[in-house]
Amino acid sequence: MSDVDLKVKETEEEESDQDFPDIPSEINLLPLRDSVVYPMLIAPLSVGRPQSIQLIDESVAANSRIIGVVAQRDPTVEVPTTEDIYPFGCAVIIRTLVKMPDGIRLIVQGVSRFRVVEVLQTEP
Repeated sequence: MSDVDLKVKETEEEESDQDFPDIPSEINLLPLRDSVVYPMLIAPLSVGRPQSIQLIDESVAANSRIIGVVAQRDPTVEVPTTEDIYPFGCAVIIRTLVKMPDGIRLIVQGVSRFRVVEVLQTEP
């Protein structure tokens, strides 16, 4: 094996061994308007709806920086229901959180895709 092949293999192993925590079987869902997050993608998100701000606050207070983000079917819906979101989403880690007067700004990193099997609670 050449030096080049060996270096490529080491790099692949390092990338696959990132420090991602295990995804719990139940996570809070944050509906997103006009945004999609994919695994391994680092993305900025703006959160402004009161229900979404409460969801983020409760997740961080419970020491859980992992949430699920799902895209809304219709971005004009103010209070999305189960029917208003797509059944697939991405589990993300909240890397940075900044509270602003008009909401919360997040930097998240996608961890893995998931499918919504059952919605257990609709109110924060």
